[in-house]
Amino acid sequence: MSTASVLTLPEPEEVPSILDENHLVRMTLGDCSLEREVLEIFARQTMLTLERIAGMDQARAAAAAHTLKGSASGLGAWRLARAAERL
Repeated sequence: MSTASVLTLPEPEEVPSILDENHLVRMTLGDCSLEREVLEIFARQTMLTLERIAGMDQARAAAAAHTLKGSASGLGAWRLARAAERL
């Protein structure tokens, strides 16, 4: 994996809102129906993951948080990605 392909989270002061809509548009190639579908799936996945994390041992919670970080980063939910990273 090249250094350029490693995803780095923006600094907190660079994140103006809950969702980086420009990032989401880039990731979905401007397809509004795909954006909606991705956000609906993400919302369901996030709720399930957070419920599971609450009842997991530390190692499993860390693995679930890592998955959540990746999902959040993929669509531009940088604050959630950073919170999952801290977990």
